[in-house]
Amino acid sequence: MRSKRGLFESPRVPWLCMLLLLGPPAMARADALTDKARTLTSKVSHVTVFKNGTGFFIRTAQPTSAGWLVMDPPPRALQGSFWIQRGYDALIDRLRLKEGKRWESATCGSWGPLLAVNPGKKVRLELHSKAIVEGRLVPITGYDSLKGKRAGLPDFVLLDTGRGISMVPRAQIRLVHFAGKPTQTCKAVKRVPRLYLHLKKTTRNPLKIGYIQPGIEWVPLYRITLGSKRAIVEMQATVQNNVESFERATLELVIGVPNLLSERTLSPLAGTSLMPTFYGGLVRPLYQQLQLGNFHNSQIFTNLRHRNVSSHTQPFGTDKHSLLAGSGLDLGNLYVHRVGNVTIEKGARAMVQVMKLALPYKRFFVWQPGPAREKDALHRNRTIDEARMKRDRVWEYLLLQNTSQTPLTTGPAFLTLEERFLGQDLLRYTPPGGEVEIPLSVAANVLSTQTSNEISRKQRARYVNG
Repeated sequence: MRSKRGLFESPRVPWLCMLLLLGPPAMARADALTDKARTLTSKVSHVTVFKNGTGFFIRTAQPTSAGWLVMDPPPRALQGSFWIQRGYDALIDRLRLKEGKRWESATCGSWGPLLAVNPGKKVRLELHSKAIVEGRLVPITGYDSLKGKRAGLPDFVLLDTGRGISMVPRAQIRLVHFAGKPTQTCKAVKRVPRLYLHLKKTTRNPLKIGYIQPGIEWVPLYRITLGSKRAIVEMQATVQNNVESFERATLELVIGVPNLLSERTLSPLAGTSLMPTFYGGLVRPLYQQLQLGNFHNSQIFTNLRHRNVSSHTQPFGTDKHSLLAGSGLDLGNLYVHRVGNVTIEKGARAMVQVMKLALPYKRFFVWQPGPAREKDALHRNRTIDEARMKRDRVWEYLLLQNTSQTPLTTGPAFLTLEERFLGQDLLRYTPPGGEVEIPLSVAANVLSTQTSNEISRKQRARYVNG
């Protein structure tokens, strides 16, 4: 006959209790796997730069084994732009963002950290009470574990005076004298976000990760050299990179303004601690530093001089032989210039050659008459001498015809003839088959006269009551 066992006498209960006790460590063991993750070695292979201060980056990596991989630091991608190459979507089953630690070295900024990094050095401390304490610095261990993860420097200093260990409060120290040259490099732990990817298995295909992030832009610069019948138009690009370094990457420069879902909000995979402050701390866009207004929008041009400038589409057709150097891709409202093997470090600027065109041109003169009568100028708070200087001015213009299949984006241009400077102005956006007028200089040798004759007069006075 079997005896009845109590609840705690059942053989299954100890195992159940053991599982309950081991449950939290077992759950934490999965988190510990990410601590042993291998660094995902990737390289920026492709960068597409827009003129509004954003860029599309593609990183390429070749994982050698499955398991957890870590990207340190993760890309600061805009919201909704983090992308993994199709084919790896099924292989990468988990993405995790965790806070990690990174040791950084810098010069000690105060005597507190300086004392902490010089254990064993002989020092003399002068206190506010004018007392002097001499001895060797004793390292303080275990302080971080007592105070927690975010512990700073201890509130005291330990000295071996030869007669014992003295504890000196840091707040009472006025001056510090070292017997020899101290170590001036301090190391601090910086908490940074890290992105972990779990790869189920490897393939021969490289892993590609794409994302859009702000902080990189480009500004065009033109040099127009006049020949006998054609003008050689060379475009250079100044690229300002404030995001991340890349080496021997394919660089693409985009003409046009794409629509972005968000230009300020970062992806949650970029790290929540960086989201409120990253975009606001960026360097001002380069086009603002150059004080060129909104010329980054290649479809908009402000006619400051009220010139009679027209742009026509396809008045004379295009010619593929107009392109002497460079390559591009027409995407409709966007045009992409491709430049290969470019290296730009973070925080640096670089100038690259983009294209070279041979375009037909014409030179003509435009008369800009001033006030018809000198007394009209006086009514505008101008003197008679200013009125004589402003009126009857003739300008020489250059009419440039874009016979190529490449659009000309808005940017500053300077003109030369046989390596001699002629003038400089803003070349506005010109589509293929269009034409643009660029002022060269005042035609001082062209004389003009202005006369006015009254041919009629209409009296508009009204008489009221009489």
